Amino acid sequence: MISSQGSSHEGHEEPIVAQPGQEALTRGHEPDGYDPASVWSVPILVIVFFVLAFVTTTILFYYLAPSPERPDVHPLAAERNKAPLDERLARITRGGEVDQPRLEPLRIRTGDARAITRPEAPVGNSPEIHPEDLRPTPTTTPDLYRTGWLDPNKTAARVTIEQAMHLALEKNVFAVRKEAVTVPSSVQLPTAANAGRGAASSGSTAAGNNRSAGGASAHTPPAAPPSSATKSSAEKPGPESPNLPQAPQPRPTDLEKR
Repeated sequence: MISSQGSSHEGHEEPIVAQPGQEALTRGHEPDGYDPASVWSVPILVIVFFVLAFVTTTILFYYLAPSPERPDVHPLAAERNKAPLDERLARITRGGEVDQPRLEPLRIRTGDARAITRPEAPVGNSPEIHPEDLRPTPTTTPDLYRTGWLDPNKTAARVTIEQAMHLALEKNVFAVRKEAVTVPSSVQLPTAANAGRGAASSGSTAAGNNRSAGGASAHTPPAAPPSSATKSSAEKPGPESPNLPQAPQPRPTDLEKR
């Protein structure tokens, strides 16, 4: 506790000098404490204001902005959709109302079906098949490992899948080609060297090489007959290339005419 002393002299108040209380002097320091009510009041007020805000907003939206009824919804369809989720999922199954397989994540659960933490129902869900379950084993595919005669006369018998594979290899049921197949070379592939044309570019290049060597290709079409312009130009051979038409001579300028 802190005590204060003061006196007045001629109508003027003297400054008050604060002094610690006797309990603080005995303890040697000021008391250190807090009010628990002020600490607990903060989270309680937050929860109260949150509940009030939620209730107020819900009431306002319910009365001021009600959800209108859709005229395009069939009343029987809306009535069927009111059924529990488990009942609606049970309609989708092989041999059921909707004869098709149901997606694996759509599981029928016990209790509240919308809570994914609820345990699954003992029946009504499709089994989850993993890749290792597709391998033939005596447990997963027992029909592939059964043996026995198929007819009373014992003319045909059933063997296991492993025995059938061994017999197929021994009797060469799946014959393969003896000679090796030539793998296409890389020149047939589109590259930057053949302008991305691949085999077509290589074939045209080979045909061009045959024509330049003097051998006509069997698939080369006959050349078109030359036109009259080509004939007239071919009759006047030039000094450099006698078989090609020459460019026209330049016309004289005005200075050359003078």
